[in-house]
Amino acid sequence: MRSFAALSVAVLVGAGCGGHDSGQPSTSAAATTTTPSSQSTTAPSGPQVVFHLKGKTPASDSVRGGGGSGTFTLSGTVTDSGAFVDYRRQKGASILIRRVFTGKNGKLTTLIHISTTEGDKGWKITSSSGSYEGAQGKGKELGGVDSAGNIDITMNGSLTGF
Repeated sequence: MRSFAALSVAVLVGAGCGGHDSGQPSTSAAATTTTPSSQSTTAPSGPQVVFHLKGKTPASDSVRGGGGSGTFTLSGTVTDSGAFVDYRRQKGASILIRRVFTGKNGKLTTLIHISTTEGDKGWKITSSSGSYEGAQGKGKELGGVDSAGNIDITMNGSLTGF
């Protein structure tokens, strides 16, 4: 198994961010569909990864979710650990977080979109370097930031192309 720098995503809780998820990673690795002849097929979903991060948001952050930083681990089809830094901005009902992960083998940058009205927490890779050059990935996140500013997030998804 190859080792690579990981991604992780801070999920916001409260302050109009759509509530709190269970924080449990998804156990589904592929979707099942039924054909007209009642045969079941499994649709490939790409290499699966789970990113987990722990950290803190600044005490001055009144929303508890912007500008956080901390450490991450990556498991699944690749493994790694390192540090992350979040850059947060809000535009209307959307919160955008650019997260930069620096791992042992390179950097990954993700963009996380959080809908304050629907609670959607999707992420995608926007740039990569080092051993991650050419990486592509996307997924969903669970978890959040508590009222004391402690970050505890799990991100499930795929990571390919490097």
